[in-house]
Amino acid sequence: MLAQMPRAVLLEGMRRSLQLMASSGTCAFADFREGGAEGVSMLEEAVLGLPLLARILGRPSPCQINIPESCWGLGISSTRDHDPGQLRAAVAAARQAGQVVGVHAGEAGNDDIGDALVLHPDFLVHMNQAGEEDLRDVAHAGLPVIVCPRSNLVTGVGLPNVNRMVKLGITIAVGTDNVMMNSPDIFEEMHFISKALLHDDRQVFKMCTLNGAKITGLDQRLGSIQEGKEARVMVINKKSNNMWGSMAPLSSIVRRSGPSDIIAIF
Repeated sequence: MLAQMPRAVLLEGMRRSLQLMASSGTCAFADFREGGAEGVSMLEEAVLGLPLLARILGRPSPCQINIPESCWGLGISSTRDHDPGQLRAAVAAARQAGQVVGVHAGEAGNDDIGDALVLHPDFLVHMNQAGEEDLRDVAHAGLPVIVCPRSNLVTGVGLPNVNRMVKLGITIAVGTDNVMMNSPDIFEEMHFISKALLHDDRQVFKMCTLNGAKITGLDQRLGSIQEGKEARVMVINKKSNNMWGSMAPLSSIVRRSGPSDIIAIF
């Protein structure tokens, strides 16, 4: 379907998704960009003029290991999808260019986690199929993990053990994953995680705010309300029909608030 879509349609789809992010309170995002250099160029074009900071990760291809210089990092799908030598070369090229490395691992199975760790990435994505030993290895390596539970439900690959990751001290952030399957609305992820995976509203809130800023290297610039940081603030209406009567604002935001409760974003 993607191959058959006109460029203008794909660009409009990207733009609409980015606008949804901005209107639902997201101010920065990371994207494992498909489509090679042209895919990167399209996303850069789509985000122009929007109040969003884009962290674009390019993907290596069989005929091209280097990703565009404008990319924040190298985004690798499962190591089983690539030739090992090509992966090592792509990682080396990214490091030489000062780019970060992120790897999808432990999504359809845990057999690619060890190979992902050998690449010494800056973060992992998914890890829903990770066992106890895998999680201990990740914790020992000090690697953060980005979980995408709603996506994992769609693809039927099982849910990440977020509770165990927290106990092992792994820094966790949250992704919405493929925009064709899920809306890029972080409220939806907060709702699901807080109700099904981790009954700790403060921790879930951190996963969706400050932890994401840390992993994307933006925590010194934004992600928390602190003197000297950029004032990117979202105001929630505590008198909306949905939020009225709340006795615990943090829990209400994590468990039930949504874009319709936003008064302003500045």
